[in-house]
Amino acid sequence: MIIRPPVKNPLLKQLEVLLPRLDRSNPNYEKLDNLLGRETAGYFGETSLDYYFNLTNIKETLLLYGLRLPAEANAFQIDALLLTRSICFIIEAKNMKGTITFNQNDQMIRTLDQISETFRNPEIQADVQKRQLREFLAKSGFPAIPIHPIVTFTHPRVILQSDQKYDDILTNERLPNRINAVKSAHSKVVYQKRQLDKLAHFLNKKHQANHYSVVERYQIPDQRIRKGVWCQSCQSNELRNIMHRIKRYWYCPICHEKNNTAHIQALREYAQLFGTSITNKQARQFLGLESESATKRILANLELSSTGKTKGRVYYLDRLLE
Repeated sequence: MIIRPPVKNPLLKQLEVLLPRLDRSNPNYEKLDNLLGRETAGYFGETSLDYYFNLTNIKETLLLYGLRLPAEANAFQIDALLLTRSICFIIEAKNMKGTITFNQNDQMIRTLDQISETFRNPEIQADVQKRQLREFLAKSGFPAIPIHPIVTFTHPRVILQSDQKYDDILTNERLPNRINAVKSAHSKVVYQKRQLDKLAHFLNKKHQANHYSVVERYQIPDQRIRKGVWCQSCQSNELRNIMHRIKRYWYCPICHEKNNTAHIQALREYAQLFGTSITNKQARQFLGLESESATKRILANLELSSTGKTKGRVYYLDRLLE
């Protein structure tokens, strides 16, 4: 049973919204574009695990994806946590293509297109998560349970090479057999079904999303971010078109699409980039409108919660993100 399904984290959502609007001359554009690629790969790597988890022969398993739990210094994140009554598995998913090797200094090296790069050893990273999870469960009053970390490479075009055998660094194809083998060596029941359910839902409740503003962190000037309402019918990302407001609908001058509600997606994007509170003036600037009354009508029709009166009114966009 999936208690917490794989979802796009706030960072990925912000990057998906920001990059199409960001001026390519911005010095951070390439860095953010690469970050978007990594976050997207990580998300799709997690979603690919379901098929292989279903190939295990373990009954009564509970699964949580993208779990981020509080720790003393900061927080720690687990790509996938598979709970059973006798053992739990931390799955560290790496969606990387190319040739992966590990040297004697415990470095991971990825070679792709004749270029070699070093990365943090994911096995060490998973062992740290194991220690942090063990400490978290103890402080939360749950009985100790064996925790087994596994690193799986999810990309179909990855080649793993090593001078030594790593039982717990593998590809997705080997994941079910490895989980079954480890589970068979841990037959002692630690949690009854009701206790396991309680643990899974407790962990899900304690999840802490990593909320921070990409715009603020990378100090992106407001004028570098393109404003306006995208045409939903123009499919090419390179030629995304801004719609014009004509009377009570939005109009695309390129494909001639008419839309009454295209502003809703634009306001969602504003909320993801700048926060969920917005004034009439801020909405006018982001939607590309001149009329204060037309903007007031748009915001009022969305039936958003608000505080204040007249020009000091603040609207809250939280409902659009549900």
